Amino acid sequence: MVNPHENLKQEIMRQGAIQEVQQTVATFKSLEESLDQLLAIELTQLATQNLHLTELAAEIDDAEFSTELHILVNNNIKTRRQWLQTMILLCRNSIISSSAVLNRLADRQSHLKNNQ
Repeated sequence: MVNPHENLKQEIMRQGAIQEVQQTVATFKSLEESLDQLLAIELTQLATQNLHLTELAAEIDDAEFSTELHILVNNNIKTRRQWLQTMILLCRNSIISSSAVLNRLADRQSHLKNNQ
């Protein structure tokens, strides 16, 4: 015999789980947008720093010092850009994975409702 209270309880718990996964997707989307904005801001700031350090390097008579300064500037920009782009890709992968789970949960919930 089917217990209607247990069925309702299970349906509520499944719906709660679906809502939490939806919130996870929304959180990752928001994080991705924030990281995109951060990337743009930081690259602008790094470009300004790069310009300043490049100007300093051009004014310094020591070629080895200037070369090291150029290397530092280029590595800082590349490293920060790569780190932020990696974080953005991880967010996108999480969105895709969470969305796929969300779709499967919603399908399963629908299937269970239709079979009751």
